[in-house]
Amino acid sequence: MIRYGSVQDAFDKVWTRIHHVYSLGLFFALVVLTLTCLVQARRKESVPGAAPPLRVAIFAALAVLLRCLSDFVGSGSEWPIYPFWPLTQTAWGLRLDHWGHYVLLAVMFVLIRIYAKRRGRSVLDSVSLALDRRYTAYLRRSGKKTHQAH
Repeated sequence: MIRYGSVQDAFDKVWTRIHHVYSLGLFFALVVLTLTCLVQARRKESVPGAAPPLRVAIFAALAVLLRCLSDFVGSGSEWPIYPFWPLTQTAWGLRLDHWGHYVLLAVMFVLIRIYAKRRGRSVLDSVSLALDRRYTAYLRRSGKKTHQAH
């Protein structure tokens, strides 16, 4: 604690190091992929119908990489990530007022709308199933071209 000044400073420094350097990058994604594949392979032996180990492991690794992307975008340049640690100590961070945030937001809105239209479900189902049904029905109706005879 003398080294950092206070318990809060110590926690902040240690958390920053562990979280942003060690657990947000390709190396950690490979560790998760390997461990998940091993665990799922043992599970597949004892649980009939369990998903293939590599498929589960790939989804787990993709979840880590998605978390990496969200911290890259959401943490700002003041709290960067190190995606290629231990190969390099290069820090990556995006300014919070960067134009890329707006592009990402627009792309996410479009993808969410496409998903809702195709699947008939949206994020609104966590609030109200009736509202979700009305919204997805609206999306499906709005996409159809109406041909009216004049």
